[in-house]
Amino acid sequence: MYVKVYDIIKAENRPMTKEEIAQKSNMSIPKVTINLLRLKEEGKIEGKGHEGTILWNLKEENEIDKKFKKLARD
Repeated sequence: MYVKVYDIIKAENRPMTKEEIAQKSNMSIPKVTINLLRLKEEGKIEGKGHEGTILWNLKEENEIDKKFKKLARD
């Protein structure tokens, strides 16, 4: 199920609240929360506080990660 949450965040391409994700995924907020925390633990997304809530977005690759991926492809 966490793949569904990831796909929604990726498709929207903007920071989202867990309530928005729950509405789009037809999942309960507690289930979405568990999936968000799993994705965060895996380093795929990040949450940032904004006006009393957390907005979730894809985690941007840093320059070191980009270089390692490039080296792996070469």
